Amino acid sequence: LLGLLLGSVTLFDMYRYAEKAEATTYTVADLLSRRDMEHDTRKLSRVLAKAHPAVGRNVSREDICATARGIVADLPDTATLLDFALRLKPLLDTLDGGHVGLYPRGARWRYRFGSPQFVLPLSLKHVPGSGVRIRRVAVHLDSTLVGQELLSLNGRPIEAWIEESRAFSSGSDGDNVSGERDRAIGKLSAHMSWRYPDLDSFELGLADTTLRVVALDVKRLDSLRKERPKTPPQRPINYGFDSTRQVAIIDINSFSGYDPLNLRWKHVLGQVLAKARADSARHIILDLRGNGGGRSANILNALAYFITDPVEAYEPWTLPKGGWSAASLPNKAFLAPASLFTRGEQRRFGRLMRHRVKPRRDGWRGPLTVLIDSGTFSAATATAAILKSTGRATLMGEEAGGNYRETYAGLFSRVRLRKTGLRVALPHLLIPLNVDSERQPTRSALQPDITVQRTPPRIHEEDVVLLNALILAEEDD
Repeated sequence: LLGLLLGSVTLFDMYRYAEKAEATTYTVADLLSRRDMEHDTRKLSRVLAKAHPAVGRNVSREDICATARGIVADLPDTATLLDFALRLKPLLDTLDGGHVGLYPRGARWRYRFGSPQFVLPLSLKHVPGSGVRIRRVAVHLDSTLVGQELLSLNGRPIEAWIEESRAFSSGSDGDNVSGERDRAIGKLSAHMSWRYPDLDSFELGLADTTLRVVALDVKRLDSLRKERPKTPPQRPINYGFDSTRQVAIIDINSFSGYDPLNLRWKHVLGQVLAKARADSARHIILDLRGNGGGRSANILNALAYFITDPVEAYEPWTLPKGGWSAASLPNKAFLAPASLFTRGEQRRFGRLMRHRVKPRRDGWRGPLTVLIDSGTFSAATATAAILKSTGRATLMGEEAGGNYRETYAGLFSRVRLRKTGLRVALPHLLIPLNVDSERQPTRSALQPDITVQRTPPRIHEEDVVLLNALILAEEDD
């Protein structure tokens, strides 16, 4: 097994080198022939039908093949790369599961499409009931733009841009439209930079005016970053305390970080809880809003600090029968035992993995409120779902981006569609959560127990969701 692992790593390095040598970034205007689009559509449908863990649960192979046939029948003689990507979106949507990303060849990282000359000088945020608001602006823009509603961009309705960005954004797990929309809006700046790499200004259609803003030159952006005073990076786990109400607030914005070996994360969480006890906290608010997930091991690490009784967090993880053949070389080394030594359509993966969690002696036993929103995804959703299922916590906020019952994650491979230059990030493992269906009998997306919507993100504005959680904590005490 060690030889297989080392050999796989070596071959992986050779694969990356070969890909880098031939990686030419495809632009949005590149024209593709019908023959090439048809070839890659059929290839993608074959891979999904054989290797995606949602097949047989949320979708059948016949559904995937039928969707692909419909796309092929409607293909024009020629189309741009962007148009073809939008045509593939229904095929990816049939999976009804997140962690599936589509991006063009030449992207070093997901959502970073090549090296544009200019970039959109702002980021956006989805606010339920309030459309799309400006979340943050570059240093050369007026800060009063923050919080204003954006109706159009370059004379085109913002909803049309979001629909484009959805093609290059991994969607939510299950039927949660708001989660997919949230991620698409978060990646819209990267999409616009790829869409208009040479555009030196953008037209913003606001609620009461139209404003043209100067784009950021990439070189100027780099120099501004160097000139700006260095600030400590945001930590995955942060702590705050409301001394008036004696409520501790633990903000976990990622289930990864601190070190590559994942050694410090659980110890930092333990230190934060020790600080809460030292402050004589009566109630803890666990803020998982905007947490996109991270390492699955930290689901168990987090649960151990907050549960009061032993919990079976997962049902056995499984791998589709055809998953091994579609996996990348490094993943084959990890998936080989499940493929070679188990039988059946869904093969057991990780028999020796720890699925049962015992409460830690230094954990928290008091009242617990968990904040979620459409940006809560993957490992963060799994943690919140199990805390809800066991009755350990009250969930407050908005519908989460992840699924209450399962997720598709663990190990990923990149499927290469050679003819058109597109890449697809494909998860291999089905991770069923051991949750009580009676707690949430309908809707697959994780629902809050108390719904409180966000307000537009204006400067110095109070966090309404957090404020409601503090009031609830005070009433419970």
